Amino acid sequence: MKKLMMAVILLSCVFLLGACASNDKADTNAGLNGMKVKEGSLSNVGCTLVIDNNEEQDFWMAHNDYEIQQYIDGEWEDIPFLLDGRECLAIAYYVMPGEHREYEIGWEYEYGVLESGKYRIVEKVYDRGYEKIVDYLYAEFSLL
Repeated sequence: MKKLMMAVILLSCVFLLGACASNDKADTNAGLNGMKVKEGSLSNVGCTLVIDNNEEQDFWMAHNDYEIQQYIDGEWEDIPFLLDGRECLAIAYYVMPGEHREYEIGWEYEYGVLESGKYRIVEKVYDRGYEKIVDYLYAEFSLL
C-alpha cells in the first residue's frame, strides 16, 4: 500500500512540475479564435490583422500591446524593442462572440524594418475586466 501511495505522489509531483515549467506564451491558442495577417497587406514594416472570435465568450485586446517573434533554429525568439520604452495610444478592442475585426499595425518604430525570415505576431487576450491575460493569439508570416 505504501508503494502505491508513493507512486501516486511521485506521479502527481511530476505532473505538477511539468505544468509549472510551461512557457507563458505557449504555442497553442487553447481553442480560442483565429488571427491571421490579411492577404495582400504584409510589408516589412506592418500589416493588417484579421481576428475572428469563433468562441462563445467575449474578450479584450489592446491595439498596440503585441510582440513580434522570429523563428530561429527551431524556436520562437522575441525580437527586442529598438527603444527603452514603448509609447502608444491606449486603444482596446472588445471582441464579441462571432465578431470579425481587422486593424492595421505598424512596427517600424518599435522593431524597425524586418528582414527576410519567418515571424509571428503575439497578441495578448485579456479577461472582461482587462485585468489579466487569459490567452494569446498568433499570426505567422514570412518575409522573402
